[in-house]
Amino acid sequence: RRVRGLVVNASRTVVPLNGSVSFSTSLEAGSDVRYSWVLCDRCTPIPGGPTISYTFRSVGTFNIIVTAENEVGSAQDSIFVYVLQLIEGLQVVGGGRYFPTNHTVQLQAVVRDGTNVSYSWTAWRDRGPALAGSGKGFSLTVLEAGTYHVQLRATNMLGSAWADCTMDFVEPVGWLMVAASPNPAAVNTSVTLSAELAGGSGVVYTWSLEEGLSWETSEPFTTHSFPTPGLHLVTMTAGNPLGSANATVEVDVQVPVSGLSIRASEPGGSFVAAGSSVPFWGQLATGTNVSWCWAVPGGSSKRGPHVTMVFPDAGTFSIRLNASNAVSWVSATYNLTAEEPIVGLVLWASSKVVAPGQLVHFQILLAAGSAVTFRLQVGGANPEVLPGPRFSHSFPRVGDHVVSVRGKNHVSWAQAQVRIVVLEAVSGLQVPNCCEPGIATGTERNFTARVQRGSRVAYAWYFSLQKVQGDSLVILSGRDVTYTPVAAGLLEIQVRAFNALGSENRTLVLEVQDAVQYVALQSGPCFTNRSAQFEAATSPSPRRVAYHWDFGDGSPGQDTDEPRAEHSYLRPGDYRVQVNASNLVSFFVAQATVTVQVLACREPEVDVVLPLQVLMRRSQRNYLEAHVDLRDCVTYQTEYRWEVYRTASCQRPGRPARVALPGVDVSRPRLVLPRLALPVGHYCFVFVVSFGDTPLTQSIQANVTVAPERLVPIIEGGSYRVWSDTRDLVLDGSESYDPNLEDGDQTPLSFHWACVASTQREAGGCALNFGPRGSSTVTIPRERLAAGVEYTFSLTVWKAGRKEEATNQTVLIRSGRVPIVSLECVSCKAQAVYEVSRSSYVYLEGRCLNCSSGSKRGRWAARTFSNKTLVLDETTTSTGSAGMRLVLRRGVLRDGEGYTFTLTVLGRSGEEEGCASIRLSPNRPPLGGSCRLFPLGAVHALTTKVHFECTGECRPAWGEQRDPPTL
Repeated sequence: RRVRGLVVNASRTVVPLNGSVSFSTSLEAGSDVRYSWVLCDRCTPIPGGPTISYTFRSVGTFNIIVTAENEVGSAQDSIFVYVLQLIEGLQVVGGGRYFPTNHTVQLQAVVRDGTNVSYSWTAWRDRGPALAGSGKGFSLTVLEAGTYHVQLRATNMLGSAWADCTMDFVEPVGWLMVAASPNPAAVNTSVTLSAELAGGSGVVYTWSLEEGLSWETSEPFTTHSFPTPGLHLVTMTAGNPLGSANATVEVDVQVPVSGLSIRASEPGGSFVAAGSSVPFWGQLATGTNVSWCWAVPGGSSKRGPHVTMVFPDAGTFSIRLNASNAVSWVSATYNLTAEEPIVGLVLWASSKVVAPGQLVHFQILLAAGSAVTFRLQVGGANPEVLPGPRFSHSFPRVGDHVVSVRGKNHVSWAQAQVRIVVLEAVSGLQVPNCCEPGIATGTERNFTARVQRGSRVAYAWYFSLQKVQGDSLVILSGRDVTYTPVAAGLLEIQVRAFNALGSENRTLVLEVQDAVQYVALQSGPCFTNRSAQFEAATSPSPRRVAYHWDFGDGSPGQDTDEPRAEHSYLRPGDYRVQVNASNLVSFFVAQATVTVQVLACREPEVDVVLPLQVLMRRSQRNYLEAHVDLRDCVTYQTEYRWEVYRTASCQRPGRPARVALPGVDVSRPRLVLPRLALPVGHYCFVFVVSFGDTPLTQSIQANVTVAPERLVPIIEGGSYRVWSDTRDLVLDGSESYDPNLEDGDQTPLSFHWACVASTQREAGGCALNFGPRGSSTVTIPRERLAAGVEYTFSLTVWKAGRKEEATNQTVLIRSGRVPIVSLECVSCKAQAVYEVSRSSYVYLEGRCLNCSSGSKRGRWAARTFSNKTLVLDETTTSTGSAGMRLVLRRGVLRDGEGYTFTLTVLGRSGEEEGCASIRLSPNRPPLGGSCRLFPLGAVHALTTKVHFECTGECRPAWGEQRDPPTL
């Protein structure tokens, strides 16, 4: 039958090593069955019966397979058998007795025999929670000190084994500090020694002294008494089974202080002079480690057993000494009085000169000194003690009295005295037999002074003479003096009688006059009904002289204080004139005969046709002309005179300053003022015409303002020029100037350059930029210039107080080598006029910067601003149109027309061409009108009056005037 339902069974499935196991099988069906057994891995099957027994010699897990088979089939079954070793020799490795807290302890389970062992751990402390773990290793971390019990159980399928151990966890000893209190301490007093430990458990404290004494405590403190002073070193050791720590402390043991006293260099001396120094020192009965502190006057302190103190000021002082150590203190006090020595004792009196019976107040003054007592002695009287530094005393008798004061204190003494003079006061001062109102110069006079009362009287005389040449003062002394005045003037005599008690003054005023020695009577020409001038030339001086005039025509006499007089005679003829010159000391009479005539002419008439305010340009020549009508007078010589005054208006009151005009002819009706003759400002011009020595004269005034001319900006080269692109372009404005100053007096100008236009298409007109400020000359690199382009440059000049002025120059840039030409108007600068008219003289000069001396071939051309050609030939010029200079003849140019002059220069080959132009604007002189002159017949000098009349002309505004104005 087919094998079916094979089952294998084992007597046991867990077997100790070398143990035997019996296997049996059962079948549900089958016959003629054969069995084979596989009892180990990789073992060949073993034939057998339905049962078999086998002893296992190795450890492991075995799969036992049995196969039942017959001829018709087979069946197979298996069973696992576990072969193990018994657990023997179980131990806990890694343990010990003592371990630190907060430290992980690694424990290992070790067995001598045993397989497939599993481990379980249990750790606990008394009344504490249990800690459990599994595995061969066990980590134990304990945070608190204590004793822990550890139990290990090892288990496999054969059974279990047990092992245990006990572990003490101890907190390690940390840092240690030891302290003593009190420290310092007195001898034989109890000192508490205490330790501070950062960590540790189960600690034993050992205390050791240097003397060999030591003891142990379980607590971190103890007490001890030190019988001797000094520094005692205490060593403390804190230890447990894991380690120890040491610390030391020094205990300062001191003897308490006692028996303190203060000693001074002068025992028993309680007074010293202020400013002196005194040594002090302290003494003690007992004490160690002593600190000395002195409290000195002034609030400061000093240290040390010895001290020297200076007492700069007087007063009572208390010196305090504190002697102390760390365990005790004691103090003592020493009292001392410092007195200032007496210095500079002075006795002051309210008056050292007094009248009899007058009370004198005294005061005692000291430069230095304290606690001073004073004793007074007057003359030979007995000394008396003064209650204070002030007292009063009177002296009944005339004479000298000595007052003495003696001052004393504990450290010094001094004495002072003062002499009091008792005098009779001065009164009743007189100068007898004085004085007449005037005295003559050089006359000696005697003067005497007297007083009615007074003792020890002195006299002083002051003769103050106020004269023309200055005041003089003569001082004389004595009761009787002699004085001689040396010059005429007002003499003030002051006499002073005085003594030490007082004075009395008296003042006398006299007139010192020169005696009139000679008088010469002078007069000018005299004409009827005209004021005649008379003068009395007085010698030696007309000062303080009175004059009485008699003109000899029956008119009342005239009195004057000056040596001059005026008088008008009604009829012609000869008259005898007399003058009496007198003063307080003399007189003199002078006479003269004068002839009175009738005038042959009338006064001339003068006129200047001018506006209310005449404007002149400082930089130009200016003219003023007066129209004079002599009114047919040919009898007298005619005189003309121009006078110039610096003033804002001719009508302003006061005497203005007259201005000198050197080199200017002021004796003609026409005044020609050269350029720069007058500074800028306001003036009054006065023209005077007179007839010889007659009183016939006439004058007229004109208000004139001299105004500055505008600054002249000049760019070298002209208004237009051609430049080569092979050179840097140089723009030179250094020839710009102020026409109101001489060439040597020019002041610096400020310059600003700008490129204002170009023919190159650029945004903004021109890309060349020079900045906000510049110098008089700028250079533009050739790399920035484009050939074929015209650039227009602007130069603006200015300076403080003057308006800005600008000019332009246009420059055409050509490629290659080009003659570089520049133009200058020589005549313009010489005349300070840069505009032209028909009367202008024009002189132009050209230069070529890069031409050789033999290749300068210039050709001139001229056109008006209205684009008309001006022919330049021998008729219109004195130089012709060829060459580098051009001089125009006067009258060639037209009024009101501007001109452009161009100079063209050919190069050496004749192909290169350079040119420059200059523009001269019109100056617009008076234009049009007509003049009429009459009479047209014969004219006789100084007698025929010629009239002219001009009408219809058009004059420009003064601000536009360019030619010098002719008035």
